[in-house]
Amino acid sequence: MWLHLLLLTILVNIRPAISFCDCPLGFECSDLEDDKLNSTCVPTVSVLCNEGLTYLSNGTCNQCSTCLSGLEERACNQTHDSVCVDRLCEREFYWNYETSRCDLCRLCPHGSGAIVPCGPSNDAICLQCPIGYFSDVLSYSAECVPCTICKNDQVVHNCTSIQDAICNAF
Repeated sequence: MWLHLLLLTILVNIRPAISFCDCPLGFECSDLEDDKLNSTCVPTVSVLCNEGLTYLSNGTCNQCSTCLSGLEERACNQTHDSVCVDRLCEREFYWNYETSRCDLCRLCPHGSGAIVPCGPSNDAICLQCPIGYFSDVLSYSAECVPCTICKNDQVVHNCTSIQDAICNAF
């Protein structure tokens, strides 16, 4: 049988499907090299890394890289590490992943505050000020501010979502 396989290999130039490599976990046999019967071990991506880890060519799972800018062009997964974006947008702008450009931050209108301020990689998220709070500024980062509490007989103007209470000084 072995002679038949060797003869077939020589005549048809087909490599034998016999492998003599013994690979550790995380590696698999490569294709047979030229006319050698021995294969070499190469890393395999069939090793599954836990979330937050990425597979390295040495067969280990390592912690995903953290982007110092906070921006990722490609998120870390089981086979590829994070690819960081080194460009930061100017103040009042954020990196929009969907459009791949810097977009102007959303301004929260009077009567609303930023529950999430505009940051390097996210737009502001605005929410109407609840009762007892107000915002009299247009801002991509300011929160609603607690209303001033006047003594009962000193209220000149009650607090609204866009204006603080005005108290009489008497």
